[in-house]
Amino acid sequence: MPSSTHFYMNYYTVMWATHAMNVTRYVNLVKFIFLTCIYGSVQAREYSEPEDQDYYGMGSRSARFTLLFVISLVFCTIAPIMTVFGFINFAMCRLIYGYLFTYAESKKPDLGGMFWYTQLRHVQQSMFVYIALMTGVLMQKGSTVYPGCIAASSYAFMFYTYQRFKLFRWENLEFEDVKEYDSNGGDLRKSTRNSYKQPELPAPWADTTAAAPQTIRQAMGELQTRLGL
Repeated sequence: MPSSTHFYMNYYTVMWATHAMNVTRYVNLVKFIFLTCIYGSVQAREYSEPEDQDYYGMGSRSARFTLLFVISLVFCTIAPIMTVFGFINFAMCRLIYGYLFTYAESKKPDLGGMFWYTQLRHVQQSMFVYIALMTGVLMQKGSTVYPGCIAASSYAFMFYTYQRFKLFRWENLEFEDVKEYDSNGGDLRKSTRNSYKQPELPAPWADTTAAAPQTIRQAMGELQTRLGL
């Protein structure tokens, strides 16, 4: 791994170019230009959205960003300049994807809680790789094995903190917290309507319950007139 630091530096620079290309949304643009030859501009824009979730989705981006962050953490000691590359990378991400999420891409129903938790868990797991790397470097470069053994002892603390991290209750609130929130008059979001209705459904029928008996009598009277009764 120490001999591959230059590869990951080059990988960072390639990712910078990828981020710059993503801000153009070239895939959606090509789809839109092609579909305008068949449909109108309104339908073409609708059919060209959203972006491919297998690569541009929240989960895929979370995995790639975590990988880039882990690279900076793992190599930060043996190649400190890697942190500079990581800082530049995430500064570009903040600028580019902050614009895309807010103004360009369609809004997603998922808030990304599971992805955020998975990112944190993967960062925790990367610390085991960092300890293994530093243990190997110290054992190879040190005159004795003691520095490497001291570094390897970090596994015990890292294992404890990782197990403690997995015990965090993050998907649901404790009942005590819910009770305290309700007692303090928690600010709940007010509903915009009394019932749920999909936008694709037609307008509801008018309420004709009160006029139903009169309508039935009129229909029966017309039927009797036509039959001559």
